[in-house]
Amino acid sequence: MQELEWDSHHDALATDRDKHEQTLAVLKAELANETTSTGVTLDKNGKKAHENKISSCSGRLATAIKGITENAQVASRHIANMMGPYGTNFASIVHKFHTEPTTFTKTEYEVNLLPCMKSGSALMYPLEVYEDDSINVTQLDTTDYKVQSVVQEVTHEVNEVPAKTYTSVVSCLNKLLIEKAGYGTAEKQRDYLMQNLKFPTSYVFTVREWGDLIKSISKHLPHMTSYKDDPEHVWQPYCEQTTLHVDE
Repeated sequence: MQELEWDSHHDALATDRDKHEQTLAVLKAELANETTSTGVTLDKNGKKAHENKISSCSGRLATAIKGITENAQVASRHIANMMGPYGTNFASIVHKFHTEPTTFTKTEYEVNLLPCMKSGSALMYPLEVYEDDSINVTQLDTTDYKVQSVVQEVTHEVNEVPAKTYTSVVSCLNKLLIEKAGYGTAEKQRDYLMQNLKFPTSYVFTVREWGDLIKSISKHLPHMTSYKDDPEHVWQPYCEQTTLHVDE
């Protein structure tokens, strides 16, 4: 799948999405505060310019998200076609995963009203959150702080239908592997290779070439199912070793 560059295309689009999400949050916070992040007051023209920037940034964000979804759909369709008789099972797993709510951790940028530190009678820039247990939440402007809109990167647990991305499609592929092969195929393959691979005496191989061959085989182990992903085995000590490559 790496040869088809679905993963690198997803990474590039995800980087753009994150950048636009952060920029959009900053623009909204500045417009709410009527002041830029460097302390420049926004007049009527400045506010209008910010509104235009927000509109443009929202469009770029929507384009990045659309690209991520389309890339995932192409990857999902081609993977299903390549899987032959298992393609229908895979497509069913992908559909179910992206239509039913599930609980997962999500990181996003939020604009929150928070007290920000003052220097004398003026706000300090860039804005710094004023932290004090004695803050009176009903007072928006004091000699020590002034409540402002601040951008925060927040990670929290949500229960919702996950967005369709290349990463989520790959996780569905792993679900199919577990459904059809169960847990532990990586450990079984590793043990088999360690017990049966012998340095060939009838062929001309250098030690380096043989080592490179073993490494080439072992790099596929992380893509197989592992006991460390099985809830029934996750606490067992040997599960901590399942990510080892053959050459280790």
